[in-house]
Amino acid sequence: MEGLEGYDFVIVDAPPSLGHLTDNALLACQNLIIPAEAEDTSIRAIDILFKQIETLESNFSVDINEEAIVVSNIDYPLDGEQKEMLQWFEQAFGEHVPIFEFRNRAAVKRAFNEGVSIFGHDEECDQEDELRRLATYLIDNKGDLA
Repeated sequence: MEGLEGYDFVIVDAPPSLGHLTDNALLACQNLIIPAEAEDTSIRAIDILFKQIETLESNFSVDINEEAIVVSNIDYPLDGEQKEMLQWFEQAFGEHVPIFEFRNRAAVKRAFNEGVSIFGHDEECDQEDELRRLATYLIDNKGDLA
């Protein structure tokens, strides 16, 4: 893409609904990190997303690649639904893409509200390691994502 010299990654955060904005983001990026929650409604949402991806790939002759699953707002100890959903994610995607689990943490929300990353926030958060693990995965697979 023109004008992106000097950047290793550009992350586009699309709305959580399918429409023109999300379609354009998928077509422009063609590499997808799928955000989800450990709730059974995620199964239907992911199914709809994959159908939309198939339509876009067919209509525009592109390949849109799922690179990772990010499951957020996990509360420990896991309740039955969250445990079942994490198992479902592992069974459905574990052989194809990595799955990253992010606990529900107020520190992340406070950092966001202050307009800084969790790394620039003055409060420690136990999710920094998982964020680093995701970043390391993206860096290590950069050639595959281009």
